[in-house]
Amino acid sequence: MARLLLFLIIGLISIVIAVVKSVVGKVTGNERLRNTTFRGETEKVMDKTAKGIGWMAQQWEQSKTKEAAASEQPMNALEKALYSIAAQEVAQKNVDPAIMSKAFSESAGDEKKAVAIYLRYRVAELREQYRQPRT
Repeated sequence: MARLLLFLIIGLISIVIAVVKSVVGKVTGNERLRNTTFRGETEKVMDKTAKGIGWMAQQWEQSKTKEAAASEQPMNALEKALYSIAAQEVAQKNVDPAIMSKAFSESAGDEKKAVAIYLRYRVAELREQYRQPRT
């Protein structure tokens, strides 16, 4: 359905561009604009759309590569300390109930996955607390 809607939008844009160029061509006497066709404009718009989609796919792949590279970097002392705090909370069953609830719901009830998700969210929260100035 979304693809059909995309093609309809592209078609409408092409029609508008073709009509505007044709009218401007007649008014200004520009032969190239006057001979603008719907098909030609549709091809141009589709080509630009395909390039844009290709660019977005390329950006997506680059972000995944950067994320993978970042996850392979060794942990620094702060990150080790934050993970240690979060792991102790889990071991002592002294977890943040809101974070654990969110982690459990995202894991579809899988307790091991919930713990992993909890650790990620809790470390992020601790990191944010560490960055904020103390009042």
